Amino acid sequence: MNEYEKITFYFDESFHSRKINENTIKSEEYFDNYVSVGIGMADIEKNKETIKVFENKNKKNLSIDDKIELKSSVVKKSQYKYGLSTFNNKSLELYYSFWKMLEEIEIIPYVFVSNKLEYILRQLKFENNNLLYSQEAFVYTLVKAINIYRPHKILSMLLNSDNKIIYEIKKFLKEKIEENYNNKIKVKENIEYNNVLSILNSCKYNDINYNWDYKDIFWGFTNLMEEKKINKKDIIVIIDKEGKDNNTYASCKLCGFKNVYEEDSKVCMGLRCSDLLCGFIGKMMRAIYEDTKFKGGKYDKRIMLSENWFKIDEKRFLLYKLISKVINDKFSNYWSTCISIYFDIFFEFLAVIKYFDYYEDYDKYIKLTTSQHRNKFDIFLLTNLKERYLLL
Repeated sequence: MNEYEKITFYFDESFHSRKINENTIKSEEYFDNYVSVGIGMADIEKNKETIKVFENKNKKNLSIDDKIELKSSVVKKSQYKYGLSTFNNKSLELYYSFWKMLEEIEIIPYVFVSNKLEYILRQLKFENNNLLYSQEAFVYTLVKAINIYRPHKILSMLLNSDNKIIYEIKKFLKEKIEENYNNKIKVKENIEYNNVLSILNSCKYNDINYNWDYKDIFWGFTNLMEEKKINKKDIIVIIDKEGKDNNTYASCKLCGFKNVYEEDSKVCMGLRCSDLLCGFIGKMMRAIYEDTKFKGGKYDKRIMLSENWFKIDEKRFLLYKLISKVINDKFSNYWSTCISIYFDIFFEFLAVIKYFDYYEDYDKYIKLTTSQHRNKFDIFLLTNLKERYLLL
């Protein structure tokens, strides 16, 4: 047996749509990314006292009754609008003590992020016709185009299995290419759209499965276990119990994990920790998406994060640095994160965290104006994304 023989992983998820349909897409709370988090603990008993102290302290601070769970929902969507800049002091204290706890206890974290529209579009089958353009690049470009511009007709056709979908996507791309013709910042976009159009000529449209497939979560998780040389039989997987049919549980079993159980987060500290981490990552991603999404009109300049993200005091600055430290220390394995082909929003989340950590201390950070930070971050983000683009 190895050192991980008794390790238990606690899984929770955010923004899960059991079935992707028109109501899902139009929902006010809809977010294009599904997020799942697993936190592995070699000895939950060893961590119980630390977690208990953390929960009791923050319940008291937030005036939460002892019988009520401490979960990520305590920090409302509005507080994430500009990241930590819009956190109130109690929410700031909650997540500072949470990330501090993650730094101190022994954990093996795993994060899975997948784009929901990508899940649908990956089911379009194509032949590359010897073009120097991978299927990943094809899917990425098409998902990004639809994700940014959200053409209603195409979304409706996707959700209704309309076999004229390919014709409509071609029409949409041709219109965008024409619209972008004299737009200097859209030159590269036009090149990509032309490549996709060439490939679409060989595309085959099959029936689309709209029921979310959870097996991909545990494909990445299996790779993490192999990377860390942990045998599946030596671990226990605990999944947050949700309703009568838990597809996450069933998918985990199908992926070869034998010791899989469902538990209620009300009685499971590990699940509550996973919920706090999953909720934070997912809501930060959604805030970035909503702040930078195309809102219609003429697309003639780069859309960047609002200056408000950079209006932070020293406490918020130090929390960003703490989060960066935990990510660097605890998410050090290649398979600590498993991200789908359309990776932009997750990598933007990481870039925000890394950007604040770039500054040695708060005094150096405040030497720049928020406007300067906004522009500097945009360059920082593009540099980081470029490295990822090259892998497509």
